[in-house]
Amino acid sequence: MGSVRAAHEAFVTGHGGTTPQDVVLAVSSAFPGTVLVAAIVRGRVGWPWFLLECLLLVTPVALGFTVLADYTLYMFLALTALAALTTRASMTCGKGVEGQHQKGRVECGERRVACVTCYRALLNLATTIAILAVDFHCFPRRFAKTEVQGYSMMDVGAAGFVVANGLVEGRRRASYRCVIRVYVLNVACFAF
Repeated sequence: MGSVRAAHEAFVTGHGGTTPQDVVLAVSSAFPGTVLVAAIVRGRVGWPWFLLECLLLVTPVALGFTVLADYTLYMFLALTALAALTTRASMTCGKGVEGQHQKGRVECGERRVACVTCYRALLNLATTIAILAVDFHCFPRRFAKTEVQGYSMMDVGAAGFVVANGLVEGRRRASYRCVIRVYVLNVACFAF
């Protein structure tokens, strides 16, 4: 039993981290995936579309953190090229059906909420994969929590949650201020 514990302690200690570029490349594969989802799925509902969305969003992040961690640049470039081609093809195919898309237009405010929601979902996904995969040998040790110096996936996760909470808090406060302004205007109008 002692040798198993010693082997596990040796596996999880003594990590120096990696470069910031390596961490950013590992995380960046999620962005072309979101473009692919926007171009292909386009808000359609149903199990096949849900499974396709999961495939396009979850698979690149999981592979970039584990098996394909040494090839994140190539994976990012391939996904970006595929997303660009898919977006281009969907734009040229959609020009003839302008009238059908008029009733499904998304307002600017709704688009911002969708972007924040997507960012938070991808952040939770990446954090979950990094936390669960760190105990397995397929997770590169350079992405594990550092003990002295260097960068790890946990650093990106912690910073990402700070940014996500700032985005949500800013939206909440802005809407709260708007409600207060409307209330003050109504009281002022009622008083006069």
